[in-house]
Amino acid sequence: MSLSRSARTVLAAATVAAVALPLATTAARAQESGHAAAAPYAGLPSGTKQAKTLVIGIDGATFGAFSRADVPHIEQLMAKGLTARSDLYANPMAPTVSGAGWSSIATGAWPDKHNVKDNNFTAPDYGQYPDYATRLETADPATSTLVVGTWSPIPQIVFGPKTDLRIAGGNDEGTTAKAEDYLAHGNPDSTFVHLDEVDGAGHSSGSASDDYLKALNTADAQVGRLLDAVTSRPTYADEDWLVAVTADHGHTPTGGHGGNTPLERGTFVIAQGKGIEPGSVRDDVKITDTGERDNCTFRCNRRTPGPGAGQGRGRRAPPRRLLLRGHAVRPRPCPRCAGPVHGLRHRVVGTTRPRLCLRRSR
Repeated sequence: MSLSRSARTVLAAATVAAVALPLATTAARAQESGHAAAAPYAGLPSGTKQAKTLVIGIDGATFGAFSRADVPHIEQLMAKGLTARSDLYANPMAPTVSGAGWSSIATGAWPDKHNVKDNNFTAPDYGQYPDYATRLETADPATSTLVVGTWSPIPQIVFGPKTDLRIAGGNDEGTTAKAEDYLAHGNPDSTFVHLDEVDGAGHSSGSASDDYLKALNTADAQVGRLLDAVTSRPTYADEDWLVAVTADHGHTPTGGHGGNTPLERGTFVIAQGKGIEPGSVRDDVKITDTGERDNCTFRCNRRTPGPGAGQGRGRRAPPRRLLLRGHAVRPRPCPRCAGPVHGLRHRVVGTTRPRLCLRRSR
């Protein structure tokens, strides 16, 4: 973000992340089990899903700085999951600022669609391109959705009022403590956490500075606390967690962002969960995949029609349904072999031996 923390807190904003969860309603669960739904925890309804997600956004994190910082928890996620680096849009579509970046992450659409092109959010089109928590609640109101963010526009604007619980953490310690508590003692199905102070260090000192590396170290420790909260859950062994870490933009070595340089445009998605190959590196996953499609994007890369479908690689598919993690979605078919797309190359359906269709998805 290019504004000071005090100025940013009075602006509107956006954030990350994405996931489609199983469509089992609270009523259905209660009918099947014969028991009433669990009680809410501190204002958060108890979730109904076995498949759960945690998306952590580190504002202004520059991927290239990880190798110079002490970030063991992020490195462990990379070793156990996938790493995908990519570049943001650039002017004239939008500058590399947080309003545009987090809106793209949350909605799965780029700035030319959601219309957030600065940190003022003058005329966002969140009605046409809502955040992923809103879409989850619309699909199944029994889904428990939680958003905790340091930059106040994250919980106040981009994640809409359909989200079950939206909390402004005040600072990264407050954000981490609140999210940690809900993850350990509550039962959210979809959680998004926004950490802001790496970006502050970038503005103050630049991404080449020791202060920036220290801020990354601190953020990594906070990521570790959130991961520990998840694994400490008494029901963890029976749950299917997908964890993703991402960022809205990078920083210049001397400080600042908003321009078109590679360091400012560079961003990433790191994801760990069932079905993700450990240590894998992908070049076909972008930050909009957290909001445009459900977590099958990370697990098998089959395309699903989110609100950004039809722009970039996403397209609306014909009525062939695929049940992924209990949620019915429509995979995009290959125009050559009619099989569901699986990355840039995918297996041809209807063959006795699996082979690769070389048709590139677009």
